[in-house]
Amino acid sequence: MIEEHVIREILSSVDIMRLVGDYVQLKRVGRSIKGLCPFHAEKTPSFSVSPEKGVYYCFGCGVGGSALDFLMRIEGLSFLDALGRLAEQVGVTLKHVDGGRGLSRRHKRDVQLEIMREASDFFEREFGAEHGAEAREYARARGMSDEMVESFAIGYASGDWEGMPQYLRLRGQDLEEALVLGLVGKRDSGGYYGRFHRRLMFPVRDERGKVIAFSGRALEGGDTAKYINSPESELYTKGEHLFGLYQAKEHIRREKFAILVEGNLDVVMMHAYGFRQTVASLGTALTMEQGKLLSRFADRVVVLYDADAAGRKAAMRSLRVFLSYPMDARIVSLPQGEDPDSFIQIYGREAMASLLGDAEPLSMWCVKQKCESILAAPLELRKHSLGELGDVLKLFTDPLAQRHFLDESARILSMDPKRLAEALSMAYSTRVVARAKTQHLTTSKPSRDPIEWDLLRILLEHPSKLMEFVQEGWAELLENADASMLVKTVSALPQELDANAVMAELEEQRLRSLYNECICSELAVSDELLEDWYRGAVASLAEKWADKEIANVVTALSLSLEQSNDDETESLLERFNALQKFKREAAVDRRMNWKSLERGASTL
Repeated sequence: MIEEHVIREILSSVDIMRLVGDYVQLKRVGRSIKGLCPFHAEKTPSFSVSPEKGVYYCFGCGVGGSALDFLMRIEGLSFLDALGRLAEQVGVTLKHVDGGRGLSRRHKRDVQLEIMREASDFFEREFGAEHGAEAREYARARGMSDEMVESFAIGYASGDWEGMPQYLRLRGQDLEEALVLGLVGKRDSGGYYGRFHRRLMFPVRDERGKVIAFSGRALEGGDTAKYINSPESELYTKGEHLFGLYQAKEHIRREKFAILVEGNLDVVMMHAYGFRQTVASLGTALTMEQGKLLSRFADRVVVLYDADAAGRKAAMRSLRVFLSYPMDARIVSLPQGEDPDSFIQIYGREAMASLLGDAEPLSMWCVKQKCESILAAPLELRKHSLGELGDVLKLFTDPLAQRHFLDESARILSMDPKRLAEALSMAYSTRVVARAKTQHLTTSKPSRDPIEWDLLRILLEHPSKLMEFVQEGWAELLENADASMLVKTVSALPQELDANAVMAELEEQRLRSLYNECICSELAVSDELLEDWYRGAVASLAEKWADKEIANVVTALSLSLEQSNDDETESLLERFNALQKFKREAAVDRRMNWKSLERGASTL
């Protein structure tokens, strides 16, 4: 682990404006610095950076945090990798304090990464060597340009069994580590041999461009496996990486969407024709981990799988993944028998662009596929197909979405929706949908009292006001529970802590997000009017609180009079008079000019 004070030193030294400016075009708007959010599509800038606080926040999608959070999200890096990147920028040396275990693991990873880099260099040299002619011919025959070969560092594993171990040994690399990484095998009689033979080699890179695995494609058919991939290691876990993401990530951000294909060659050819936001799932069905990785870079994904039974099955299975992450997933249906590689070489870029433009929602496509299977099946076999449709519909956990696709299924199948629901063992109640609609309305972003929220920002901006507010007991006047909790929590922290340190101390994510949002907001109250505004705002909340309390007392007093409870009536009358006095005093404290300031200036 890294000591906390080192993390704070790094964050306090980072120029967040410069860091974010490498990815976002920032402009000063009033006292704020804004730009288009890199994490969601928008036309009006809602992304704000506070260089004084060292934080950022997007008022559109709610994403925010420190320079470290930004780098982790924008580059898809781990905490340690992002921290290491920032440490290099500001000249801070990271020291682990975990008894050396962290250093040991990091050293081993560095050794393995160096071996993989050397292996990639070896395969590239073999591709360009005289005996690599058949690989170069194969690449040209498949339509790969020299630019794409270089961009993806495509190499060649020749038929020489000794080439790889000799190359690594000459460079002082540990062949036992190479064995773990799947680059070499070990003979029973002793010695090592190269594991890949007569294959076109595709390096698999992590998001930073480090080679972590290889995928080798056979140059000829027959009994030879079409692809051989590196085994899992400390560098590479199957199902957690995307081929081509390193080359595609900047294009994904620029184009605002990603294209997902099945094969490595599909990725290379799509890039060659200008679709450089294309990635592949490395020969596996899309996993939750890959979906999570993709969601860091894309809000929208177009699935472009092969037009065969396996491709359709893989696309169907991807629905569960895409429903788990906030991405707009769409799908392109290629002509039967085609894959992205063959289609784009036959029909060209314009035809592919047209197909991508006509991509349909993956959810509706999956439902239609299952309905078509039901209609195509003999009557006696439809029960099984109906069950498969039910499995798809049950993936939609939102009752409104589930009802929509159930109704669409019934329309396609020419069935009564209630009868279809009964056949699928699903509920079909108008009450469920009505309740879901009500919950949707009530769970949308809650309305905010502008006075309360502007006051909250003043308190967080001015520690002396915050301490006074809490010590006087005014925190109980805040109707929003999170706002009340936040001011109490922050007031208990040392005043010298900066914004990033405060967020680190806030245990609950919703409080961190609220704090981040507040300190990135521009407050429309000048310093000259701050004292008046503060006193008036507190008095206004006090009046509002008193009105509610008085209403409660009046209700209780009416009941007490009906029951002739003299003692309770007397107590309630005293409470009523005290509240009336409190309200009058609060009204006096709202200075004459405060009414002109009471305008709900919040930008939240």
